[in-house]
Order: sequence, then C-alpha cells, then structure tokens
Amino acid sequence: MILGELQQPDTMALLTEVHDRFMPNKIVIVAAEPTGEIPLLEGRSKLGGRATAYVCRNGTCKAPVSSRAALAAQLTAP
Repeated sequence: MILGELQQPDTMALLTEVHDRFMPNKIVIVAAEPTGEIPLLEGRSKLGGRATAYVCRNGTCKAPVSSRAALAAQLTAP
C-alpha cells in the first residue's frame, strides 16, 4: 500500500521500486489519503507528510517507510 499523490516524485519513487521487482502475487494499492472505501488503509497515515509505503504479507504489515531504500529493504526481506 502506498499513501501519496500519484504524480508526485516521492510517490512515483516508491511505486517504481515496487514495479521494478518480480513479485507474481503482489497487490498494489495507491491512495492520496486513507478513506473508508479501502478498509486496508484505515488507521494508516503518511510519515512527515511524505508518500509512505506499507508492506504487508500474510496479514501482517511491517513498519511504514517513506524512502525508496527502506522500501527496497522491506521488499527483499523474508
């Protein structure tokens, strides 16, 4: 999940990191702000007003990150 404005550079950097990886079962949700329309985004927020990624696997989410490097580390971790 990525919270951020789609055309902003910080959001695009996070999206590029996700899209550059082969993960056949990935689901990517992008939203400018959490809304009740997407229950998975409830209770989530941006870090310091920057685009923020939440990596979730098997019903558990890791700590939110807002840098491409931190997101890459989470995506490669088991």
